[in-house]
Amino acid sequence: MKSNRDLRGAVARAGGFTLIELLVVIAIIAILAAMLLPALSRAKLKATAATCVSNQKQLALGWMMFADDNNDNLVGFNQVAATDWRIAPYATAFVAPSLAGVGAPDLARVLDEAGFKQGALIQYIPNPAVIHCPGDMRSKNPSSYAYTSYSGVAGMNGGKSYSLTKRSQIRHPTEAILWVEENDPRQNTSVAGVPFGETLGAWEFKTVPPGPDFTGVDWWDSPAIFHGDSSTFSFADGHSAKRKWLENSTKAHAADMNSSKFSSANIAYAKCKRDIDFVAPRYVTDINP
Repeated sequence: MKSNRDLRGAVARAGGFTLIELLVVIAIIAILAAMLLPALSRAKLKATAATCVSNQKQLALGWMMFADDNNDNLVGFNQVAATDWRIAPYATAFVAPSLAGVGAPDLARVLDEAGFKQGALIQYIPNPAVIHCPGDMRSKNPSSYAYTSYSGVAGMNGGKSYSLTKRSQIRHPTEAILWVEENDPRQNTSVAGVPFGETLGAWEFKTVPPGPDFTGVDWWDSPAIFHGDSSTFSFADGHSAKRKWLENSTKAHAADMNSSKFSSANIAYAKCKRDIDFVAPRYVTDINP
């Protein structure tokens, strides 16, 4: 016959885990979490990229419809006038929305979406959120808030002497890039006392227009890597795509949040050859239509 002590011990053992058992379970959970987190991170990056590709697709289709309705003229990519795709929030033509109650983290979004609503594409793309990649964290950067993730290329009516102005001038629309994902960390102005980092101009190389062999072309305006090592692009035939950057210097330039990044060695053609060789031939100008 068992004693009371034996019975109490049996009940205690039946009603709970030992310390060793708990530690084993916790270790197993930690191992599973370590295995799953990278997969979840990759899934998040893929979802972000998919949203970006969709945004770029909508921008490209809106760009095409604008040309169809405006005698083949290209929408402006300089962001300073009513004929541009997005009026810069600090341009003269911009009518600022009410900022009452808008905190610093939301300021860039409110201003940039207001700029898009006043731009030329809103009648074709009624959703102003298409200007932002969800992976673009500059909108939360207290040193220079920025929300617009895409910049139109300067060769597509970007206010430059070498820009095309008609859609019919583009000889290879399936290859001609319209918008590039851009990471520009510079503070260009201040709105309501908050540093604001959007750029007025279009996206361009350091040496423009690029020559026929493109070997003298360096990065200047930066690409971005808001979802892993890739960027998204939209093209003049209406399609959009994601491309993974191949060169470490391109990735470093794209990720750099230093405002002096545009003078770094990472922008040189010799260090970014494969990536520049992809973008430069697709960068349309009057000598490369």
